[in-house]
Amino acid sequence: MFHPSTLVLLAAASIWGSSAGARQGSNPPPPEPKQGEDTSDRGLTKMEPAYQFRFDQSLWYVGLSGAVRVPGTAPLITSDTKLNQVGADKPRLAPMGEVRVGFDQWRVSLSAFGVSMNTTGTAKVAGQFGTFAFNAGDTIRSSIDLASVQILGGYSFGNWSTPKKPDGKVAFSIDQSLIAGVRMYDLSMGFGSAAANTVRTDQFFFEPVVGGRIDMELNHGFSIEVESTFGYLPGERSSATWEISTGFVYRPIENVGIRFAYRNMRVDLQSGKDVGKFEFNGGAAGLLVGVELRF
Repeated sequence: MFHPSTLVLLAAASIWGSSAGARQGSNPPPPEPKQGEDTSDRGLTKMEPAYQFRFDQSLWYVGLSGAVRVPGTAPLITSDTKLNQVGADKPRLAPMGEVRVGFDQWRVSLSAFGVSMNTTGTAKVAGQFGTFAFNAGDTIRSSIDLASVQILGGYSFGNWSTPKKPDGKVAFSIDQSLIAGVRMYDLSMGFGSAAANTVRTDQFFFEPVVGGRIDMELNHGFSIEVESTFGYLPGERSSATWEISTGFVYRPIENVGIRFAYRNMRVDLQSGKDVGKFEFNGGAAGLLVGVELRF
């Protein structure tokens, strides 16, 4: 579930930033630049964060996938029904939003998304959702509502950048942060033949999360953003999750950007046991586009 390439990326970036910091501390500072001199090739130096407030508003073209077990399913039935087997995996547009505030090297963020899917499909195989059993070829109506809210705090190791060019801009900068917080999932699922209410379940999950984030500023108004988090909470109502988002931002105006990204979310949510067991082992993934404001 947790892709090792994410850990490699974060570790490599951290080593890079740490080695840059060591060089800055052991070497004497570069001489003061002459009037109009381009100093962008002198290496990375630690700078104060340039922006302390950011707001993102996006649309996520997301599709759900995975296997579902609804309370009421007999314990003898060991195989869960997959969403793509009943046509409940069609992508939808989902709104997303995030607000981030910085205090020196500390960060606080609040983000949320919500997706609602009402689909009609044809069962590819025989299966069962709770007490609702069906055969291959039957019409299945599905209703899925998923919302998530997360609150994160973070600590930045500093904004490392090349010295400013004559026009006052930098050719490259990188900011690496450790993040931790809480994430909540509110999930409702319903299935039936005439309507999606023959069986229905409403579930809520809460978990602590940890992760990392990298922000890189490039020339000509472009930047790259990578964030990955892991969540886990054992117990009767358990969750194990992993999320990663990789984005590219183009800023035609200094404080306004157009953001393109890919977000992948994997979850294993479980509650109850025996005939009352619920499980959703799957995920949500897709492209998103939005607007980013920063000050």
